[in-house]
Amino acid sequence: MQELLALIVKYGTHLAFLLIEVFCFYLIINYNDIQRSIFVNSTSLYTTKVSNQTDRLASYLDLQRINDSLQVENKQLLERLIKSEILTNDTRSVTTVVDSMGQYDLLPVTVCNKTIHLRNNTFTLCQGSADGIAPMMGVTSATGVVGIVKDVSRHYASVISILHSQSRISCEIKGKYSFGNLFWQDRDPLRASLSGVPRHTDLSVGDTVLTSGYSAVFPRGMVVGVVESFTIPRGSNDYDIDVRLANDVTTTTHAYVVQNARREEQKELEDEG
Repeated sequence: MQELLALIVKYGTHLAFLLIEVFCFYLIINYNDIQRSIFVNSTSLYTTKVSNQTDRLASYLDLQRINDSLQVENKQLLERLIKSEILTNDTRSVTTVVDSMGQYDLLPVTVCNKTIHLRNNTFTLCQGSADGIAPMMGVTSATGVVGIVKDVSRHYASVISILHSQSRISCEIKGKYSFGNLFWQDRDPLRASLSGVPRHTDLSVGDTVLTSGYSAVFPRGMVVGVVESFTIPRGSNDYDIDVRLANDVTTTTHAYVVQNARREEQKELEDEG
């Protein structure tokens, strides 16, 4: 009590002044139409600004949740696409095909770092072996193939980008049953080359290029790009094909690692051969 009285004695004059000021403002605002209108408008404007800033802050803080939700939705759509390709293209028995549909799973990942202007470009993913990632797993985005996992630590993974001189991805021309290898020639980050497609293939500009499924890395039917142009070199039995990539790897920030439940079994059998 003595301390409270001491504070009142020490700051009583200031408190009295503030109370009188507040009371004066109250009288001015309530008994003068012009001042009341100015006060109401100013308060409304200030409240609106504060509300807008609060909404922006809340939206910014919610971006990660929204992004995670979109990744999950894209994951589900891509998995449906893979299963659709298996059902459409597989000529085996229904029982075998349905069993194959559970072979692949997609793990949403985030890109920590990347190079895009080198001859041999790479990605670093913010997930690693602790999340189930292993070397030789494929990496794709919502729009197209990104690369192949090379090295893995517990919490990170290094990916050979599709924009890498050593990158080789087995592909097919949709609906033509012709296959070749996609590689990058260190020219344009939006374009790659496809070799090995025989000249008897009825090829057209705009044909879709998909993964062939002829490896344990990617399932059949993942989008790679479209045929932009093609030629047949003199004396060659194969096309030289320019492919416009479906995915702009230079802007990729989120992706999906393709987990093949039967990868080790296939690799072990192929190594024995």
